[in-house]
Amino acid sequence: MSKFTAKVVALFCAGLLALAGCAGSPQTAAQVGDHRITDAEVAPIAAALAAAGTDKETATKLTPTVISLLIQSELGHAAMVKAGLNFTDNDRKPLYASNPVLGAMATQPATAAFIQRYADLYLVTQSAEGKTAFSDVVQNTKITVNPRYGDWDPAQLQLTNAGGSLSELAPNKP
Repeated sequence: MSKFTAKVVALFCAGLLALAGCAGSPQTAAQVGDHRITDAEVAPIAAALAAAGTDKETATKLTPTVISLLIQSELGHAAMVKAGLNFTDNDRKPLYASNPVLGAMATQPATAAFIQRYADLYLVTQSAEGKTAFSDVVQNTKITVNPRYGDWDPAQLQLTNAGGSLSELAPNKP
């Protein structure tokens, strides 16, 4: 192999390594253990929350919050399974009754599953065995977030530093 060919191969390999950070699908918002949270899952929830809100937040601004809540809820679900807990609609009703917006969103097709999982997160953290399981799951679950949405902060259990990266989709141009 000539020096020129070796340099081209090395440059090609370096390019592949540089792009390795973008290897995940740009349509993946986050990965929680084996569970993938997609942009297609996040978008209708963010839109519904924006429409229900009174502070005029846009769906785009609410997206990192929705992703944080979906990650938290997935961790809560894993803790619920680990602790052997199971919740019914009757268990969730008092929580829905305490917050009219939450209760209304629990009946909407775009947000019902999201609100149910979020309610389960709340309920799992109300018992000692649930708290222990949740703590264990948080410490032992790998969480990866698409960099365009920020970084996962395990201490705060939320996204921080929302910003762009090569994973950000290019704008459409006519």
